[in-house]
Amino acid sequence: MTIPYKKTALSRLVGQFDDKPRVKALVESMVTPLEDLSADFEQLKNSRWIDTASGAQLDGCGHIVGVARISREDEEYRTAIKARILSNTSKATPRDLIEGVRFLTKPDEIQYLESYPACAILFTDGEQVPEGSQTILQDIAPAAIENVPLMVSYGRAKPFRTGRLANPMSMGVKPDNGAEGGLQANDTQLIISNTNPVGTARLSGMAPVKNPLTANGGRISVGSGILAVSTSYEVFDNGYHLPGVFQ
Repeated sequence: MTIPYKKTALSRLVGQFDDKPRVKALVESMVTPLEDLSADFEQLKNSRWIDTASGAQLDGCGHIVGVARISREDEEYRTAIKARILSNTSKATPRDLIEGVRFLTKPDEIQYLESYPACAILFTDGEQVPEGSQTILQDIAPAAIENVPLMVSYGRAKPFRTGRLANPMSMGVKPDNGAEGGLQANDTQLIISNTNPVGTARLSGMAPVKNPLTANGGRISVGSGILAVSTSYEVFDNGYHLPGVFQ
């Protein structure tokens, strides 16, 4: 933002100079060049800022942290630079994971959850999710955390809230023995029946590989190990998105 030097300087003149146009003109002549410099510095800052830089200016950002472009497009290169910054500054704490998500996605809200036995789940409502974000977070995670899924919210829903389960049949869970029944997540967290579409499940509705989801005693395979039961959340890079369940 350009600083209004001229307006500020004139507002600070003492009252005896209110009717002295020559004094005002002198003050204006002294501070007007500062406004031009301020505008130039603002433009320079924006052109060299990692989130807004492009082309040769972004190359300069990469040079500072030791990341070469290697024919990468701006957005891919920008993510690589951010990854190096996070790696260089992280002390592998949960706070670093949270700040990593903030740095990558520019959110208003972040939620962090540790899940047994070695999983940290992060929710963000940021509008941007650079490709490879989950891999970057895994790199800066504490050594004891083997899996770091990243979930991004869309709309009003928030993690770990209760609400109405919509269109449960869209899940398409069919027991092998043909018996009636619903989907059960970790015994008590999530139950969706054919006759009662109203539930009080945790919005997350997920489980790591070592603590699997089951339907009527049979394990549900969910790709890399994370099942997101929601239309408002999507798992990036590591997991599976199940649509049409939560509203």
